[in-house]
Amino acid sequence: MGRPLAISEFDKIRTLLNLSETSNLNFRTFAGVAAVTERLLGALPPITVDPPHTLEQADFRSLDRAVSGLDDNSPLLSLLTAIKGS
Repeated sequence: MGRPLAISEFDKIRTLLNLSETSNLNFRTFAGVAAVTERLLGALPPITVDPPHTLEQADFRSLDRAVSGLDDNSPLLSLLTAIKGS
């Protein structure tokens, strides 16, 4: 990200990923949290400059169908929806 997270940003990610302040993360989980944080809060170029790849667009176009069985309060659904909107 190139900068420290603000407390509000940390809280947003922690809530989105359903982590407590005392959660222990192994390396793979930490790498995933770092990637999600970079995607959602990092300084990315505008979509007009760096549009998503065709595969990513197709994945997110079919997201509603793929998650149709999930509870509306599902952390996974919240995470995927947040990434789709970033």
